[in-house]
Amino acid sequence: MAAHDDPHLAPADDVTPYLKYALGNDVFHDKVDHSKAIHDKVDHSKAIHDKVDHSKAIHDKVDQSKAIHDKVDHSKAIQDKVDHSKAIQDKVDHSKAIHDKVDHSKAIHDKVD
Repeated sequence: MAAHDDPHLAPADDVTPYLKYALGNDVFHDKVDHSKAIHDKVDHSKAIHDKVDHSKAIHDKVDQSKAIHDKVDHSKAIQDKVDHSKAIQDKVDHSKAIHDKVDHSKAIHDKVD
């Protein structure tokens, strides 16, 4: 059965004006513009992908703050060095005790006199 023999289909000559109307109609043209908007949405999803890349940069910043934490630990090591210099000060105090011993030997020398 040919298409023009089917009573449910309009004859080709009857459909052509509707196709011309649809192709030339602003509504159909708007539909094409909307598909362009869908393409823009794809571009926006690329921007979302860039945002993911930026969150990686934020992760790097977290790693750098860990390095700052390590620097704090290093300053603790500097504090330990200060504590060691206190031990050196104690050694100076011990040498004062040695000086006192010298004074005592002077007292012994006085006794000999």
